[in-house]
Amino acid sequence: MAKDYFGQRLAFYRGEDGKVRCLDAFCPHLGADLAAGTVIGNNLRCPFHHWSFDGDGQCVDIPYCDKIPPRAKTTAYEV
Repeated sequence: MAKDYFGQRLAFYRGEDGKVRCLDAFCPHLGADLAAGTVIGNNLRCPFHHWSFDGDGQCVDIPYCDKIPPRAKTTAYEV
């Protein structure tokens, strides 16, 4: 679910465990709107290149890459 608060776009989602999470809505890779992505387990998958982010904003999967770059992360907010 996308919401605009405090002058920024946020992506809220509920993981498989029922916990609500909130991330900055723009993927750090190419800026796709994560709110349009898919929830996979407790992660949010970007709709563009399918990078997956956990509730802490860390990229945990890039389908076409074995090593995840350390800067592949987005901002997470406590809900």
